[in-house]
Amino acid sequence: MLVKTTITNANVKSFSHHSTLVAHQQKWTKSFTKEVKRLHFIIDQIIFRANHIGSTSVPGMLANPTIDILLEVGRNCDLEDLTYAMNISGYELKQREGNAELDLLYTKVSNGQAYRIIIRYPGDWDEYYFSEYLRRHPEMQRQYEQVRQELGQLYVNDSIAYANGKSSFVKQVTELARQEFPRKFATNVGRFFEKR
Repeated sequence: MLVKTTITNANVKSFSHHSTLVAHQQKWTKSFTKEVKRLHFIIDQIIFRANHIGSTSVPGMLANPTIDILLEVGRNCDLEDLTYAMNISGYELKQREGNAELDLLYTKVSNGQAYRIIIRYPGDWDEYYFSEYLRRHPEMQRQYEQVRQELGQLYVNDSIAYANGKSSFVKQVTELARQEFPRKFATNVGRFFEKR
């Protein structure tokens, strides 16, 4: 199935950024696993689920070589303690906003590998569906690569316009995924994860 996309100039604030797509590397899965083990060692008691999302999680697909991790934490976690633990692990808090009740973005570069961690409370997040759909549908991987390459040429120095440009494609694919495997990532969280 082809997803319709329209690439237009967006009226957004510009800043210097270049999104480079490279061939998929098997080391990304190992790097994800190693990083999640490190995080479990540091903040294990509050981690509910950690998943490799984004293009580096899709074998065979061209990707921006940043490992994206969606880390779900219990509602009982202390956000100051969490931020302290992430900081001593080399992560920097980049963003604290979004549509979710908790939506933190941390980044770091370690041994030449960039990591981006999104921290949220447990939920049935769109990112899981999008990544899973791409893993199951190689034809959609190719289409997403094409969209990203076109946007990368159009918005060489504007990461916000680049992200906005791919959002309609991502939304359409996520809707297809939710139809194909509804509530696949829904959680049934116990008392330990309830807010106190």
